Amino acid sequence: MRRTMLLACLLAATTLLLGPPTAGAAVSTTFNDALDVAKDEAVDNVEMSVRLSEATPVLLEGPRTIIARDDVFADSMSSGVLQGDSPLLLVPPDGPLPDRVRRLLLDRAPQQVILLGGEQAISPVVEAELQILGMDVQRRSGPTRISTAVAIARTDVPQAHTVILSRAFGDGDPTRAFADSLAVGGWSAETGWPILLTAQDQLSPVTAAYLRDSQVQRVQVVGGTAAISAAVEQELEAMGMQVERTAGPDRFATAVAVAGKRGAVSADDVARVTLVEGQ
Repeated sequence: MRRTMLLACLLAATTLLLGPPTAGAAVSTTFNDALDVAKDEAVDNVEMSVRLSEATPVLLEGPRTIIARDDVFADSMSSGVLQGDSPLLLVPPDGPLPDRVRRLLLDRAPQQVILLGGEQAISPVVEAELQILGMDVQRRSGPTRISTAVAIARTDVPQAHTVILSRAFGDGDPTRAFADSLAVGGWSAETGWPILLTAQDQLSPVTAAYLRDSQVQRVQVVGGTAAISAAVEQELEAMGMQVERTAGPDRFATAVAVAGKRGAVSADDVARVTLVEGQ
């Protein structure tokens, strides 16, 4: 379960994320390109993050690298907007910096490393190791995953006029918390729209305060009303936001709906498809 959840966050910046096809749906089998990174149970989350980064070399040419903890997915949920030009690597919260991550950083020498989460998420030990390597280290953090998402939006996309709003918690099933954020990660990376998070039944106060203070005019709500309620949508509209919902009857259909919103009606419409085990 843990490895699947982290894999979900690692694949946030891919082009199309799909689950099992719906009954009777036509499935395209023609692909212009394929990214194949084997999900081996013997491979831990750190190694998987390195393999995915190496399999997407265009990201390794960017000016920065993102680093998140390898055991909890919460801080990675909103990293899609950062992954437009940056790979996401994972490290143990208390360090030390894994050798594979260290070698990759030394090989590509990013100008900046962004740590997701506070010192309880990634310890000062890891930060100090990065600084010894000559890295300019910054953090994007808050006391909760919702606050970390707002910190990313405020710092990295201060002029955003559109945001994506996704469910923050799983209500007993932690996979519900990442499913929709996973599906919209590539959308966020492509458009530069930050991913914000909210509770299901009401707009979370931290997110609401950010929206009131920002230049945001449009909110793309992701998931059905079981994920983000109609009451949240009404709160957004009362704030003067233009609200649009992208959803399907389940997480797989929502991912397909997101792909369709991006112009990929079928896999033949895109250069790359990434297939993820979504549960």
